[in-house]
Amino acid sequence: MSYPPQDNPFDKGHPADPGYPGATGMSGDQGYPGATGMPGGQGYPAGPGLHGDQGYGGYQGPGQQAFSGPQGYPQQAYPGYPVYPVRPPDHPSATTIMVLGIVSLVGAFTCALPLLLGPFAWNMGAKARREIAEANGALGGYGQVQAGYICGIISTVLLGLTIVGFVIFFIVLMIGGLASTAAY
Repeated sequence: MSYPPQDNPFDKGHPADPGYPGATGMSGDQGYPGATGMPGGQGYPAGPGLHGDQGYGGYQGPGQQAFSGPQGYPQQAYPGYPVYPVRPPDHPSATTIMVLGIVSLVGAFTCALPLLLGPFAWNMGAKARREIAEANGALGGYGQVQAGYICGIISTVLLGLTIVGFVIFFIVLMIGGLASTAAY
């Protein structure tokens, strides 16, 4: 199969054209120059860690260097498919902070004891937020930490209001008790 000549001086033909430099037998999903090691035929060029040592998995035009990607990003093995960044691991305490914050806030409406977890979630959340910011993108889980941190702040405020409420309640009881004994 032959294609008409192209106006582009960098285009040397079509990969499926037998006259194309580097083209080999045409079986399966082949058609890219120098393709090796793919099951079912010549296929796409193999990327690192696959069946070859081609480097970048796409067509490398004249004057272009193979893309190796920044550290931490996978190399592209198949042309036409996007390279997605690797998500950094979550902070080791991210889930714990979120659970403490949510339990302290939601549990406050059933019993006052879970409110005691709020200050822990607030303190741990502040520390984890600082560590994530200092990691410059090497740690994830900021959303979980932020959720636990905010819930911890809210439940700590509720804990303070509850303590103030109990103190006022007992003062009123004591004043009422003293007033009733003084009347006798």
